[in-house]
Amino acid sequence: MLRESAAVVSPIVGQAAIPGRLGVEELLILLPGTLLASGLLLAERILAAVAGHPFVLLPVGDGNSRRRSGHHQTISQGRGQMQERHARCRRAARLS
Repeated sequence: MLRESAAVVSPIVGQAAIPGRLGVEELLILLPGTLLASGLLLAERILAAVAGHPFVLLPVGDGNSRRRSGHHQTISQGRGQMQERHARCRRAARLS
């Protein structure tokens, strides 16, 4: 499910995004240099794309079934923006 989710999200966020995995079932997407308003628009596009994608469920049970069905998934999001001054402070703290 995570790989398929990443495949749905990747074309939306583009090459500049830094994807990651956070925990067991969570994806993290960092968008350096993206303004908050643009990030919010991307987040809405991600929600719509994931909600509209028919995820493939693998067969369960004895494994003899080859039937697969579409499953619609929802996601929840947290959104935030790091201010440049905070990023500079963190970099300075790591260097000292």
